Amino acid sequence: MIEHYYIIVFIVPALLVLLITPGVIRYAALVGAIDTPNQRKIHQHPTPRLGGVSICISYLASLFIFLQVGIISNITTTIVSYQWISFIAALVIIFFVGVADDVHPLNPGKKFLVQAIAATIVYAGGFKISTMTSLLSAGTIDIGMLDYPLTLLWIVGITNAFNLIDGLDGLATGVGIIAAGSMFVISASNGHYNSALVILALVGSLG
Repeated sequence: MIEHYYIIVFIVPALLVLLITPGVIRYAALVGAIDTPNQRKIHQHPTPRLGGVSICISYLASLFIFLQVGIISNITTTIVSYQWISFIAALVIIFFVGVADDVHPLNPGKKFLVQAIAATIVYAGGFKISTMTSLLSAGTIDIGMLDYPLTLLWIVGITNAFNLIDGLDGLATGVGIIAAGSMFVISASNGHYNSALVILALVGSLG
C-alpha cells in the first residue's frame, strides 16, 4: 500500500536528522559557526548555526536509499536521470553556499549569483513554472518564454525569504514544514505520488 511507503519515507529522514544533529552542533562550535544575539534575534545566548547541514544530509541520504530500494521509482512513473542529476546538483550548490555563509557571511551579490546558477540548473533539468492559473476562468495560462525568468525569480526569491526569517529559532523550519506538507497533500491528492514522496522526505528531514 502507498500509505506504508508514506510512513517509511517520513520516518527514515526524521531518524537520520536526529542522529546527525548532535555532531553538526559540535562541528559548528569547532569552526565558529555561531549565531550571536543582536537586535533581530530573540535568543539571549550564542546559538550554533549549520542546522541546514543536518537537514540536507538526512534528506539526500534518504533519497539515495529510497532510489536504491525502489520505493520512489517503482510505485509510479520514474523521473529520468537528468532530472534527478539537475535536482541534486542544485541542492548541493545551495547547500555549500549556505554552509559557507554560516561560517563566514558572504557578499549578497555572490549569493544571488550562485543561487541563480542553481535555479538555472533546475530549469534546464525540466523543473519549471510553465503555466499559471487563470484569474478569469478555471483553466491555466501557458506563460511561454516567461517560464525561465519566473522560475528563476521563484527559486531565488523563496531561498532568500527563508534566509530572512531565521531570526526566531525554529521559524524557518516550521514554515518549511507547513509549505512542504501542503505540497505533499496537493501532490498526493492529484495522484503525483513520486513527487509526493520526494516532498514527504523533506518534511521528515525538517521535523
